[in-house]
Amino acid sequence: MSDFKQPISIYFVWHENASSQVMPIIKFFDSLLSRDSNKPFSRAINIPIFYELASSSPPVNLEITSIKTIAYFFICDDVLSNSSWRDYIIKNSLNTSVYSVFIGISNYASKLTSYLENANLIRMNQIILEHDNYVSEYMFVSLCNELYRYLVFDSQAEDKSLDETVLKIFLSHSKYDEEGKSLALRLKNFIDYSNMNNFFDAYDIQAGSNFIKSIMRNIEDSTFIGISTDTYSSRYWCQREVIHAKESNRPMILIDMLKESEDRRFPHASNVPIVHVSTERSFDDAICLNILITALIETIRWNYSQQLLNQFTGLTFDKSEVSFSMRPPDFIELNRLESNSDGTPGFNKRKIIYPDPPVYNEEIRFLSKLNVEVSTPIEILAASIKNLNIGLSISEPSYMNDVQEFFEKKRLKKLSQDIARYLLVSGSSLLYGGDLRDDGFTRFILNEASALKYLCPSAPIKVVNFVAWPIFLDEKYNYSEVASEYLDVAETELIQPAESIKAFVNEKEFLAYNNDPKNHLFWSESLTYMRKELIKRTNARIIVGGKYYGYKGSMPGLLEEFALSVEREIPIYLLGGFGGITELICKSIEEGKIDEILTLEWQLNDDKVVKLFNEAYKYRLDYREKYKSIFDLLKIENLRNGLTMDENLKLFKTRYTEEALLLILTGLSRLK
Repeated sequence: MSDFKQPISIYFVWHENASSQVMPIIKFFDSLLSRDSNKPFSRAINIPIFYELASSSPPVNLEITSIKTIAYFFICDDVLSNSSWRDYIIKNSLNTSVYSVFIGISNYASKLTSYLENANLIRMNQIILEHDNYVSEYMFVSLCNELYRYLVFDSQAEDKSLDETVLKIFLSHSKYDEEGKSLALRLKNFIDYSNMNNFFDAYDIQAGSNFIKSIMRNIEDSTFIGISTDTYSSRYWCQREVIHAKESNRPMILIDMLKESEDRRFPHASNVPIVHVSTERSFDDAICLNILITALIETIRWNYSQQLLNQFTGLTFDKSEVSFSMRPPDFIELNRLESNSDGTPGFNKRKIIYPDPPVYNEEIRFLSKLNVEVSTPIEILAASIKNLNIGLSISEPSYMNDVQEFFEKKRLKKLSQDIARYLLVSGSSLLYGGDLRDDGFTRFILNEASALKYLCPSAPIKVVNFVAWPIFLDEKYNYSEVASEYLDVAETELIQPAESIKAFVNEKEFLAYNNDPKNHLFWSESLTYMRKELIKRTNARIIVGGKYYGYKGSMPGLLEEFALSVEREIPIYLLGGFGGITELICKSIEEGKIDEILTLEWQLNDDKVVKLFNEAYKYRLDYREKYKSIFDLLKIENLRNGLTMDENLKLFKTRYTEEALLLILTGLSRLK
């Protein structure tokens, strides 16, 4: 398989003493640039974001594995006063593999810029003073402006003049509606008479009155904002502007400002992000910021998607045979396709590739009537995987701090949804073992399946959730109700107690977990039995994350599922780049020696581990033998997953969802 390269990744780096100031900013940033896990098919940029938090000593060197890397360094007094931190910042400023952006929290942050070749500084302390009510919004624009400049332009953004890198905006509106004219003028003034003119340049507040060549040229290198008022869709020149923006393949958003009604929404103004603005309120800074942020996000998404699609070239499709669309295709997108080789109207490239997520089945069915095939890059590869039972072992790793837990948990949940989406839509079944916590993986996977069923009603979407005794007897999880709720997409397997413990427990009563050795023995035996039953049903297994202490079984759950899968010679895909016990399994396989955390001695003696094993298992020789056999299982040939050694090593290390999915689906397609 050819190399996949992540186009760009983002790092945030800060001293822990600045967390109270930094966290609101990066949470806001993350929420707008990442897919909402509660909206499975929402469109978002989804550039990988990583977080480096440290205290007296700065973090380790940034892991540079993408084509471009942008790093935001927050400069507080604790950084300025610490020589190790200062040296770390200076070192990164000289790293040509990273575009470093410095954010001044301290009033003295500018003193550091003399050591950084007078690098530009985002003055967060000044933004706090000037825009106290909108700090997160102004910071988002400042941070994303640097991201946009670096993403879109080939060289480091600071090598370009400001005029070359500001985001150009074309404002399209009807002159017959005062609300649209007023909003266009307010946006133009907001940009021109604030520091927003460092980030945006707005064209043509009189748009719609005269469609001349200069206006057309302005549209062709701008992000298009259509202000949709009551007469907008009916005005000829507004229609021409919309069509020209789509024919020019430009990022677009629509502002919905209907006061009463319109008899027909112009169809070519659809299929783009929409912001609603009420005509009954004043056009304050909040409205202007919301519109500009939406335009900025869509522009970044547009350019990032194009670079991402280019990375799939040769991996899942031949670029000479397809056309790219940066949004799900519509009539104008179809019209952009090349004509037939003899010059007659028609489609020369009848396959359209567009970014995730997939579109609705009805859209695909309609386009197929026009002999046009549309898909995302990963969908093409997933189409070769059918009628498999894929086991998914994914759970949270042992987190180092609250910040890591907050962001890494979100990243894992999004990964679980992405894996579920492509495996389920391909016609395979997804097998998972878990409880029904509101924020747990089971719920997210089931919700993804439900959304898929709605999106693709004819697809055989199926999740099988295995639940061990006594978990399914816990009153806080109403499994009969859940089984009814997800009846059309899921099957629940309630696994009864193992034969080895049936004589010692009441299998009809819930047994709460506690620190009694016998209690621990019953729980662990039950979990092992459930895992064996689950693995009997699987054709392949994907393993991600996993705790290595604080578990309720006889060994870390994902380690046991790995061992049981190897013993049954089931293909295994290990995603070590997402941390947890899986990372240690990958490390042990790669280095040819077992990590000490995977040994019985570490598990029995480490202070973080519940010390119930000695008492519960002192007479269980098979348990100790299970740990002794782990080393023999940690061999790359035991994975049997259709990937080469080099490809497995990439899968071990990748932190990028697209690359992980590409490798998993490549291996499964080869096995098929």
